[in-house]
Amino acid sequence: MAITARPAPGEPVIHLHGRQLPWLLEVHRSMFRTKPLGAFGAALVLLLVFAAVFADLIAGDPTDTNLRSILQSPSTEHWFGTDMIGRDIFDRVVHGARVSITVGVGAVGLGTMVAIVMGTLGAMRGGVLDIVIQRFVDAWIAIPWLVFLLAAMTILQPGVGSIILVLALGISFNNSRVVRGAVLSVMAQPYLEAARSLGATDGRLIVKHIVPNIMAPVIVVATLGLGNVILAEAALSFLGFGIPPPTPAWGGMLSGTARDYMYIAPWMMIFPGIAITLTVFGFNMYGDALRDLLDPRLRGSR
Repeated sequence: MAITARPAPGEPVIHLHGRQLPWLLEVHRSMFRTKPLGAFGAALVLLLVFAAVFADLIAGDPTDTNLRSILQSPSTEHWFGTDMIGRDIFDRVVHGARVSITVGVGAVGLGTMVAIVMGTLGAMRGGVLDIVIQRFVDAWIAIPWLVFLLAAMTILQPGVGSIILVLALGISFNNSRVVRGAVLSVMAQPYLEAARSLGATDGRLIVKHIVPNIMAPVIVVATLGLGNVILAEAALSFLGFGIPPPTPAWGGMLSGTARDYMYIAPWMMIFPGIAITLTVFGFNMYGDALRDLLDPRLRGSR
């Protein structure tokens, strides 16, 4: 017997042997069929997550030093070579993935939650509250991003928690406008007016109707934001305002004394640089494919 259920308004589902599969699964199936670059980006993201989760099993201690293995070039013993104090570059790159994922997911997750609250409140309440929020966002966008990051990290103590907090603050303001626009679009739908006429409270409308139906654009901006956040963390670490040593951070591995050895030991900068490049490329391609598949206006345009 086929099992049927009524999906929430706006929630696409697929049927397989009488069952309903989540709409996000269908999106990814379509991605692997029609968006090869997006599928490649998703594979890079999965590889990064795998390295971050299983870093302790894949690589050794990134802080171990061996003065007899200083500045060794890549070999079967040290795949990515060693640095100026004998630390294995492969171990540090793999463990650096954990730092990048922690900062990226933490900042984007926290910032997105705040953005949902700001955008939803502004769109639903309107009036003075919405005007104040939007003017505050305008002022925020006018501030140069790097200047704010450097100023904030100068005040705060360098570390993973501080970077997550600062980056999440920026994400929340930038993404709140996307959320606000999506909420206004949902509020114009007839089913929302029907729910109001049946006595649904604002809280129920938000939880049952608004938030589930704005998740598509939220997922897209969050995915694209992950690449930007990881790149920002690498830039801060490169400038000395990010993750303090000896914790392995890709940006930190490119700075400091590593620059003094870039000609005689280029692998010290090449492999962390490749890791940053592939990570940002992966998230951007993945997010771009999600945007094409989740936005009805862009379906079939590429």
